[in-house]
Amino acid sequence: MGTVLRDLISVAVGGALGASLRFAAGVGLAGWAGPWVIVGVNVIGSGLMGCLVARYPDPASAPRLLLGAGVLGGFTTFSAFSADAVALGPRAGSAYVLASVALALAAFHLGRLLGSPA
Repeated sequence: MGTVLRDLISVAVGGALGASLRFAAGVGLAGWAGPWVIVGVNVIGSGLMGCLVARYPDPASAPRLLLGAGVLGGFTTFSAFSADAVALGPRAGSAYVLASVALALAAFHLGRLLGSPA
């Protein structure tokens, strides 16, 4: 099997898992947290991505493809985030966007620090 096909399969399998986890979180927590579930998913996913990037700096490495582009790419859903922001209206939607971006960036940097090899 060629490298490109193997990488594509790795990303696809990881993406299916990540998207399934995102769906499960949305269904499982929707009644409790509503659209804010997406904030949590994006913050957790960004923190995990920070750890992954620290451990595997090469974006073409097998772990980055499977876990980064695949699992975390499927898990963190900014398309759903955008739809929820619009649905919340201008004021709440703006707060939602700002909180999501600020917390996700902070989690990414924390994950990168925590994930760095000693």
